Amino acid sequence: MAPPFRHPAILLLVVALLALHPWRPCSASVIGIDLGTETFKVVLVHSTGHPDIVLNSASHRNTPVAMAIVANMRSYGEAALALV
Repeated sequence: MAPPFRHPAILLLVVALLALHPWRPCSASVIGIDLGTETFKVVLVHSTGHPDIVLNSASHRNTPVAMAIVANMRSYGEAALALV
């Protein structure tokens, strides 16, 4: 069985370069989406690690998983359920 990496010296060089790299703190944020069967939630995690649950247009944390297309207009969430 062949080894997963054919040149171990190159692998060691890459690991050494990554270990010696001067890493700087990241100022980016991350968005997480919890998609359930009936509702979904969106969370914004800031670079400080503080999570914020994003509110929808109706100021609710949960948004129904629904979409409606009526007269070439798309509606999502509670607005889509109101059209049904």
